[in-house]
Amino acid sequence: MVVTEPVFTICGTPTYVAPEILCETGYGIAVDVWALGVILYILLCGFPPFRSRDRDQVELFQLIKQAQLNFPSPYWDPISEEVRGLIRALLQPDPTVRLTAEQTHLHPWVKAMASTCKQRVINFIVPDNTTDFLAAESFSDLQMK
Repeated sequence: MVVTEPVFTICGTPTYVAPEILCETGYGIAVDVWALGVILYILLCGFPPFRSRDRDQVELFQLIKQAQLNFPSPYWDPISEEVRGLIRALLQPDPTVRLTAEQTHLHPWVKAMASTCKQRVINFIVPDNTTDFLAAESFSDLQMK
């Protein structure tokens, strides 16, 4: 089912909820891109971009609606400006300005990370000694020596 009209149901995990859900202006799939921005932020520094000092949900929702994004030192010092720009684009408070999922997929940093991860998986799966690997008829033939 493709949703073509805005949805108005108020739902979501507080830390990841997009501003348009909180503002009750209607929302679409751009809320998932917002959540991706929150997840990426957390993965890179260890904490969410918007958080209340006293775990006050009302304050948290105000911070999300204001969408004033910070990259505090020292946590963000080693993180490139390229990925910071990506996060800014994912966490745009205006969903019409926010990157789409397709634009995110085509972002240079995402493409570079996908390539790096793919190579790491290949290196993990394919053993150094491919001759023995290719000659084996079963996994039991590949016992460690």
